[in-house]
Amino acid sequence: MDVIVKQFLYVFLLFFGYSVLGYIVEIIFCTFHEKKVVVNRGFLLGPYLPIYGVGAIVIIYWLYRYQNDIVALFIMGAVVCSFVEYFTSLIMEKLFKIRWWDYSHMKLNLNGRICLSNSVLFGLGGILIMKVINPFYMRFLSSIPSFLFYFIGGFFFVVFLADVILSIVILVQLKLNSNMFMNKDATEEIKQRVHDTLMKKNYFISRILRAFPKITLINDKKVKEFNDYLEKLRRERKLQKRQKKPKAFDK
Repeated sequence: MDVIVKQFLYVFLLFFGYSVLGYIVEIIFCTFHEKKVVVNRGFLLGPYLPIYGVGAIVIIYWLYRYQNDIVALFIMGAVVCSFVEYFTSLIMEKLFKIRWWDYSHMKLNLNGRICLSNSVLFGLGGILIMKVINPFYMRFLSSIPSFLFYFIGGFFFVVFLADVILSIVILVQLKLNSNMFMNKDATEEIKQRVHDTLMKKNYFISRILRAFPKITLINDKKVKEFNDYLEKLRRERKLQKRQKKPKAFDK
């Protein structure tokens, strides 16, 4: 039993570490691309992106046989991680009726879920993981004393699990609020209820909207209307923040 728990925590810490690394890489890339500091990424509250952790685990345990063949490692890394990204998008869309990212504007994309440029980056990332990062990270995990290893692994697992549960509850709430508006006429009462949900003290929902500014709802005729309304709320919120800033007095 002890061996099973230790192995589980070992795999989890691999997953968790690469999820954190993926978060860091993504915020650096997005900050550079958008030319402003971006810290909100992903649907979880903590600084980690599970899709990167899953991709890394798949690469480490499934593609180790190709670690001495750079070309095969690149191709398989690109294929496997693209597969993970595609089906993550599909599953989350089916669960929450929301399209979380869309590459339809990118060249050589597949249903807007994956695109060639990302696949190339995944292939390069697979080489970097197998050749550079993972040997060091695995040695680091193996060097941690047993009692500390169990404590660290258990602590981060509980934190991560709590985050997943809380975030799913938030996403369900967001979905219900969205459906409430999308499936009825846009009366003032409905608009006010949506406005209250998004503009009050609900930090978690507003964080989701900031993390996925291009979020779209699926299979509804009023998608554009709802997105336009969200954009209006964001502009109102920015205006309110500017109005609350203290003004300097003229001397």
